Amino acid sequence: MTRQYYGIENLALTPAQRATLATALQSLGANNHPNPAHRNHWRVRLDSQAIIFEAQFNDSDWTVDTIRNRLAAIFAVDPSTITSATAATPYGPVVTLSRPAGPPQLRMIAFGGLLATWEQSHNAALAYLTANAAQWESES
Repeated sequence: MTRQYYGIENLALTPAQRATLATALQSLGANNHPNPAHRNHWRVRLDSQAIIFEAQFNDSDWTVDTIRNRLAAIFAVDPSTITSATAATPYGPVVTLSRPAGPPQLRMIAFGGLLATWEQSHNAALAYLTANAAQWESES
């Protein structure tokens, strides 16, 4: 189990698909842990098109193959029809998931890197939020 931050951004999901995915991902993690900080909790971007999760997750919850299989089960599609492309960012690796003959559907980031320490992941998430404050913070 690793306590980390992960982000998901909608690129082309319908509102119903986005809601279904968010509900499924909110159930991941150590939700019965006695320490509330280890339970899955999240922050939604102001436009509701992205969400950052923090929890103590199973190490296998966020691999590309696990996510591909989870998405396939959630949306009742063949996992082999979900493709992925990975890119490095200053905040951690980003995976963009697509379906054939369609636009990219979803972007995911492992803040600080896959299996980073909590401090590394926390610092990367804070740096990302600072750099993108206008999208995540209201002015009130």
